[in-house]
Amino acid sequence: MRYKEDLKRVLKQLEETKFTYAVDDDPAYIRRRKAGKEQTAARQDGATADDRARAAGADTSYGRAMRAYLERQRGEADSALRQQYGQQAKKAYDARVTGLEKERDGLKDKVIKEEQKAAAERAAAQERARKEAQRQEELRIKEENKLEIERIRAQAKVEAARLAASKKSGRSSSGGAGSAKKSAGSSAAKKGSGAGQKAPAAFDETSGKFRSLAAESHKQYLLGYSRGKESGGEERGRSFGYQQQVRWLYAQVDGDPQKTRALANYLKIPTAYTSEEALGRLY
Repeated sequence: MRYKEDLKRVLKQLEETKFTYAVDDDPAYIRRRKAGKEQTAARQDGATADDRARAAGADTSYGRAMRAYLERQRGEADSALRQQYGQQAKKAYDARVTGLEKERDGLKDKVIKEEQKAAAERAAAQERARKEAQRQEELRIKEENKLEIERIRAQAKVEAARLAASKKSGRSSSGGAGSAKKSAGSSAAKKGSGAGQKAPAAFDETSGKFRSLAAESHKQYLLGYSRGKESGGEERGRSFGYQQQVRWLYAQVDGDPQKTRALANYLKIPTAYTSEEALGRLY
């Protein structure tokens, strides 16, 4: 800050500037005083000579009075001269101090503006850094969630393949028992039409729809997280993310609380977001 250094220099000059003028040490005054003395002495000598000429070589009271008068006149002139030089020196000193004070006040204003500008630039730089850090954090979370979704999808494919292989193995093993089934067919038929119905499919990680919903729900979490973090920080971001994720899952399973909780448990969503009260507030 260049103005701050200039202000320090001016303040130091003001502190060091003192009125130390001494008229007896002023060369100009000394010359004028010497000339005045010489002029007065010459006039006194002239008056003495005139007096002695008139009085036949003797000093008279007139001559003594004239010399005393000339001495008083020289003293008055010297006093006026001393005052004149003193006033001139004080005027120059006051002008010097006034100039320094004016420069000081101007520099103070410039220093304040310079500091305000620097503070604004620091704040702007901090805000840019904050936004960049936030952007990088969001990119990191987005990438992590992308990898998590890919992992879940890959895991779902593996589990689907395993489940398909298990079903195929079950069908082949049931073929050898066909004759036994036929012998028991008549008795099975008597049990009514209900015996021919399949049990409801389980809604858990073995279900393709379950895994698909779990994977897709991460996008909803990210949407809610970004909105919440922007308005209130990390903790608010997570809260908004879970709320958005649960709301979306709840809608996808037609408002079934059990299915919603099963998905939330699989996704490790805190139970506070799937409580009866929390789900009741969704719609």
